[in-house]
Amino acid sequence: MFFNKKFLKYKSPFIILTLLLSYVLYIIQQDKNNHLRHIKIVASIESNDSSSIYLFKGSKELKISPLKSNQSITPKFSNNGDLIAYSTKIGNYFQIFIYDVLKDSNQQITFQSKDHLLPKWSPNDEKITFISIEKKNFNYSRTSNIGIYNRINKNYSEIDNNNFQDVFPVFIDNELIVFESGIESFGLFSYNLKTRLLKKLIFEPEISANGIPSVFKDYIFFEKSIDKQRENYNNAYIKLSDKKSLILLKKPARKTNTTPVISKNGNFLSYQYREKENENFKVIVDKVFYDDRVTVKKHLELKSKTDSYVYPLFSNNSKFIIFHNFKNIFVANLKGKITEINLDQKKIRSSRFMELWNFDIF
Repeated sequence: MFFNKKFLKYKSPFIILTLLLSYVLYIIQQDKNNHLRHIKIVASIESNDSSSIYLFKGSKELKISPLKSNQSITPKFSNNGDLIAYSTKIGNYFQIFIYDVLKDSNQQITFQSKDHLLPKWSPNDEKITFISIEKKNFNYSRTSNIGIYNRINKNYSEIDNNNFQDVFPVFIDNELIVFESGIESFGLFSYNLKTRLLKKLIFEPEISANGIPSVFKDYIFFEKSIDKQRENYNNAYIKLSDKKSLILLKKPARKTNTTPVISKNGNFLSYQYREKENENFKVIVDKVFYDDRVTVKKHLELKSKTDSYVYPLFSNNSKFIIFHNFKNIFVANLKGKITEINLDQKKIRSSRFMELWNFDIF
């Protein structure tokens, strides 16, 4: 200890209490730092009508997007955490860039006259899939495709599902992609890069809309509307081997999307939720059980008295959750301890068209 018996004998209780309090505050601060020491956060941060990609490691932050662009969005860590794919506006279009964390360098990988958004990595980090959107007179058309970039052979290709609007792609394995597709109502489709086989998984235009997939092994978790107006949503899942859509969330989230995400280890499902239209959103974490069918049990509820918490994501080790309140970024562990990330008077870019996740955690 930093004081001995002689010190205790001659110094006043006030000084001793002051030193003890300082020591306790030091331990609390160290514990807070340890809480974030082993994770990395990347986010699109707004400042003065521009947005840039920042990398946060512990108490350090680093701007990684190119200086020549004032709009950079939708970052995503590779599975090993050494690379970050993101979209940045070059001229009139958003292009995909890859930032190498170890080399502190950027590489542009798309050059087409289209917007490329929301990149996602294949499990082996050799491919990236994203939304590819054409513009007509600089307004978005009704159609979009799924783009794929192969980092090994530098090849760019696209999936076109019958002029549907194809969005929110995600890899199930290194060759199979699942994505949301439709026009007025949306469903889930899969595409095999090796066989070039396109399959309909669930498409019920007269009943409901289904989309924003998140995958664990051959389970696909997604949001499922319960009405034709597509205003109220349940969480649901499909197992690829049977393709039956089963609902997990019994009470729908009212007037909102749920945007469910499954943790990397498959043990937890998180989503934004509210039962009434005038309520703030809260982040729910459910424990997931795999038997004959998937069941869930509420594990954690993260909420604020004054703000909404939205768009949760899990860290790579499945021990932390990141979310925001449309201004600030927060990280929570699975015991419910919440830490706010210091953005130094800046704020996270608000979610806009096809920009549901403007941050990621590793």
